[in-house]
Amino acid sequence: MTLLYREKNSDPADRIEEELRELALRFEVRIAGRDTLPEGLREIERLPILLDEGETFSTPQQIRSRLDHLAALMADWNRKHQSDSCYVDENGEVC
Repeated sequence: MTLLYREKNSDPADRIEEELRELALRFEVRIAGRDTLPEGLREIERLPILLDEGETFSTPQQIRSRLDHLAALMADWNRKHQSDSCYVDENGEVC
């Protein structure tokens, strides 16, 4: 599952959260400050922090890259599993 640690009032975090919503992924948001982050994340200098599949993404470039990866993953999944296509055989029979 994807987890976003963010400050309450943060335009960059608002944009990340909106993008996660648009991807229709399961994710969780935790409002945090530097002093309320879990032990392993406290050394990271800034919020927001994105956690996904055991990896931590904390710089704007890392987060952008991960969001792009997730968008490509969802597009591929949607193309494979939510297609409205139908097969027409050589006799004209459909689905």
